[in-house]
Amino acid sequence: SMGDLSVDRDDGLTYTLSPKSVACDGGVQCHELVGTFAPGSASGERAYSKKVIWLRKDSGMQVKTDFFNRQGQLEKIMKVLRSHEEGSRWVVDHIEMRNLLTGHSTSIEFEKRKNKEVPDHVFTVSN
Repeated sequence: SMGDLSVDRDDGLTYTLSPKSVACDGGVQCHELVGTFAPGSASGERAYSKKVIWLRKDSGMQVKTDFFNRQGQLEKIMKVLRSHEEGSRWVVDHIEMRNLLTGHSTSIEFEKRKNKEVPDHVFTVSN
């Protein structure tokens, strides 16, 4: 459901890079970004109090995010279950968002992609 997938786009968190390197995504080394609110900020208006994001060191691709609710509980986990390199970039083939509190999850799997050239005039500074 959309409830599984909904997250704050402008989350108001301040992210710091953890000094430790962690194994993730099948043993590949990842950077760990930890997002928290600055003391005194309006954190009570947000859905999440903290996020922990894992980015693959070799590609920079986000492979996992933990979402902590306002009570500090781990509420949702987003995982990239399958991806592949396409030319010079990595693309997601299968992603899952699991709500640990409700037990519900949503999975999106891409079976086929069409890459089309987008004319330069489509994108301007204003759009």
